[in-house]
Amino acid sequence: MRSNTMPVNMRVKTVVNGLFYENCYIIWEPGGSCVILDPGDEAHLIASMVREMELNPVIIAATHAHIDFIGAVAELRDTFRIPFAVHAGEVRNLDTLVDEARIIGLPSVNRPDVDRWLEDGESIAFGNSKLTVVHTPGHTEGAVCFIGDQSVFVGDTIFAGGYGRTDLPGGDEDTLLHTIRDRLFTLDENTIVYPGHGPSTTIGEERRTNWVKGRLSRLIP
Repeated sequence: MRSNTMPVNMRVKTVVNGLFYENCYIIWEPGGSCVILDPGDEAHLIASMVREMELNPVIIAATHAHIDFIGAVAELRDTFRIPFAVHAGEVRNLDTLVDEARIIGLPSVNRPDVDRWLEDGESIAFGNSKLTVVHTPGHTEGAVCFIGDQSVFVGDTIFAGGYGRTDLPGGDEDTLLHTIRDRLFTLDENTIVYPGHGPSTTIGEERRTNWVKGRLSRLIP
């Protein structure tokens, strides 16, 4: 099993935002440095929360580049003058972001500039803490999860009781099932799972109760 050796000093604030009730996470340590993860909408709400908590954001990162996860990135990047990081496999989603907003009837959104392309196994540092990047394709080609401090931030890879859709461009169900089995279910069972929508859960709870179990049996090892 992959273990998490990071000191337990990370704090997490969930900011539910937008039409899709997406979970943006402000991840910080007592010293005040923070990461803004998956800011989908309502940039003003997220920015005001960061300021209210007197935090120093150092980077914006995204698990993937669907509009409900990065719609507020451009504004927050300009507001705080910090870099934006996402996996290079998300270029197609970035390039279709404006059209995606138009098709689903959302207000116009700006395509954010990417300052850093994330790679599997690298780390995002903030203060004395870090988040480790794990490439977890399936929902999208460049989807990633972030592991740190007995926690994993999973975007739309898995939810409490379910898993992400695979019928959008770049999605593939068998790939997602392999990801869940080999990259997430290998984590310690007490690892807290922070999904992109809905409540948090644990790896152990999802191993026992998630209906993905019925799909995993079809996989070739």
